[in-house]
Amino acid sequence: MRNTNLQDRAAGAIMGAFIGDAMGVGPHWYYDLAELRRDHGEWITGYTDPRPGRYHEGLRAGQLSQPGFILALTLRSLVEGGGYDQEDFCGRMDRELFPLLDGTPACGPGGYTSQSIREAWRRRVREKLPWGKTGGHADTTEAIERTLAIAVCYALQPALLAEHVTRNTVLTQTDDTVVSITVAFGAVLSLLVQGQPFDARLSGRLMDLVATGELPFHTVTREGLHPRLRTRMSVSSRPGRFPLSTACRAPSTTRSRRPTTLPHAFATTSNPPCSTQSTAAARTRRAPSSPAPWPARRPGSPPSPGVFWTAWRTLRRSLNWPPG
Repeated sequence: MRNTNLQDRAAGAIMGAFIGDAMGVGPHWYYDLAELRRDHGEWITGYTDPRPGRYHEGLRAGQLSQPGFILALTLRSLVEGGGYDQEDFCGRMDRELFPLLDGTPACGPGGYTSQSIREAWRRRVREKLPWGKTGGHADTTEAIERTLAIAVCYALQPALLAEHVTRNTVLTQTDDTVVSITVAFGAVLSLLVQGQPFDARLSGRLMDLVATGELPFHTVTREGLHPRLRTRMSVSSRPGRFPLSTACRAPSTTRSRRPTTLPHAFATTSNPPCSTQSTAAARTRRAPSSPAPWPARRPGSPPSPGVFWTAWRTLRRSLNWPPG
C-alpha cells in the first residue's frame, strides 16, 4: 500500500468492493458449512455460478448482486455529478432500480432484494412518500455496501464524508446503530485510502479527528483518560454528538497522547440511549445539583467512536488479516 498513490488506493477500494460482491454471488447465504463445502470446495478462489435453488439462481459467475448494482449506481452519480448530490442519487434510484422491483425478496437485479431496499420501495412507490421518509429499521449492511463509494470520494474530507454518508444512509435505514457503524466504516476506509497502515493505531487516528471536530462523535474522556468535567461547557453543543455514559477500551495505541478509551456505542434498549427522550430521562434521574454535561444530539447522526473499533474488527475479519 505504501508504494501506491491516492488514486490507486481509491480505485482499489472500489474495484475490491465489486470483486468481493461478484465473488460472493455463488456461495452467498449458506448456513450449513458442510453444504457450502460440498458445493464450492474448501476455498473459493474465483467467481462461481450460483447453484439451482440458491438466492442468486440465474446469475452467472462474475455477475453482480443487487448491492453491486446499487454501488455502481452510486458511483455513476458521484462521478457524473462531481460529488455527492442526494437529489441525483434519489432520482437514479427512482428511475433505474425501483421500476425493476415488486416489493418481494426474490425479484430485481441480482435475483434478491434486501429488506431495507424493499421497505424504501414500499414507502416510495406504493405509499408515494417523499425521499427522507423512506428509511426503515433493518439492521443490515446495505448502506455500507453503497456508501463506501462516498467514503472513498471524500477520503480527504472527513467532515463531508460523515455528513454525506449519514444523509445517504437514512434514506433506507434510520436505526442509530446502523447509521453510526456505517459512518465509522466509511471513516476507517478513508484512512486506508489515504495510505494509513491497517493496524491497531487506526482507532487513535480516528479519535484525533473526533477531537478536532472533523468526525461527529462524542468522547467521554479528556487527555490522560481523565473524565470530562461535569459542566455544561465541557462538551461543545456542535450537532452530531451523542451523549453516552459507559466506555470500553480498545486495544489501540495512538501517535499522540490522546486517550485510548473509546465510548461504547450503546446498550440494546427499547429506547436507544442516544435519543432525546432517553437523554431527558437520564437528566431527570440525576441529582438536581448535577448539571447535564451533554447537549441533545441531532436525530439521525452517529453515536460514539466505540464503533470505530467495531468497524476496524469487521474490516480485519473480512480481509482475513493478519493471515494465519
